[in-house]
Amino acid sequence: MRKITLRPFEKLLIFMTIWVYFSLNANYLNFPGSHIFRWVCPGILIILTIVKQGGKIIKPPRILLYITCAVFPSIIFSVYVSTAFIKYISLVVVFYGSYIFFSSLNNTQFLKEHFNILAYILIIYQILNTIFVVLGINYDSGRALGITTNANTLGVYANLSYWAIIYVLQGTKKVYLKIINCLLLMTCVMSVIASGSRTAFVVLVLDILITGFLLFRHSPLILVFVTGCILMIYLFYSGKLTSINILALNRLMEKGGIERTDLWQAAFNLWREHRIFGVGYTVSNFFNPIEPGMAFHNSYISYLVENGIWGCIILGIGIIELLFYIIYSLRKCRNKFEGKLGELTVVCTMLVVLLIAAWSESFLFAVGSTEGFTFWFLLAWLLSYIHKLYHEERVL
Repeated sequence: MRKITLRPFEKLLIFMTIWVYFSLNANYLNFPGSHIFRWVCPGILIILTIVKQGGKIIKPPRILLYITCAVFPSIIFSVYVSTAFIKYISLVVVFYGSYIFFSSLNNTQFLKEHFNILAYILIIYQILNTIFVVLGINYDSGRALGITTNANTLGVYANLSYWAIIYVLQGTKKVYLKIINCLLLMTCVMSVIASGSRTAFVVLVLDILITGFLLFRHSPLILVFVTGCILMIYLFYSGKLTSINILALNRLMEKGGIERTDLWQAAFNLWREHRIFGVGYTVSNFFNPIEPGMAFHNSYISYLVENGIWGCIILGIGIIELLFYIIYSLRKCRNKFEGKLGELTVVCTMLVVLLIAAWSESFLFAVGSTEGFTFWFLLAWLLSYIHKLYHEERVL
């Protein structure tokens, strides 16, 4: 069976798909008609792959089957059946569309080239976000939004961009480019602090610790990077960066969290009324008694409310199986990436970043958001990459 070859059109299609979904949470650089094309682009990926495969339909990843079994009862018994079903289909289209496209590529090198597209888009967004933060453009109640629509989204962007920059830095040999990348890493620190997102700040601290251990432990650049980060934090504390509203930093230092605690308590009260199958897949916002129409600001609590005990048990089994598969496959192929901080390590770290960020936002199963799309897009890439890596290892 002839596989897809990497062509400019396919790269353009991936670029458009990423740009479309990034537009959903952006005030600037929007893709025209993004709310329509978010369906069209993944749909084209599916059709293109099936045609290239001679009509053969690639089997979906097992985790998608677990998700289907987990959420379908909640969809059927929900008051908002049509809404829940449409959101489920959107998840399938994005995740499955990305997965079969990546799976149809010839080898891991082609997959790497597609990841490069996402990495460079993240870096471009970080540069633009930095310009907006420094110039004091697009702030809300003292918190920077950058080019996004939400301060928390800016924090997530900055943490993802951090690892995209680390990834690019790995392949950079020229000293001046290394210095530029280190400066870009410092802008990620600045963006996270300016966003006032506590969760993003916790993730950022983990980012820096992991980076120091994995990447810079044998390099003098660790001194440049750490010094720069300390200087950036000092400038915030001292108020030297007057264009950045200090309220964002104050918010990081507050205990806070009361409002979300109230939301989460309301969510648990709602779950007690719908223990088995929940209120319906991704429709808990319709049942929010504190902020009607708004989510509960926690992907995991929202999932419990929406899909009940049944959904949690089935998905839990699927996640355990998925983790065993990933760990087993990586152990078999560990000689291919030992000692490197390449695309595989970076993608896994990005997924962890998003899983942590999901504690304070309800985006994980809502692919109508940039964060939700990025998670499922990266997971599809990871599963395809591991499958091909394992296959290449067996062939050798």
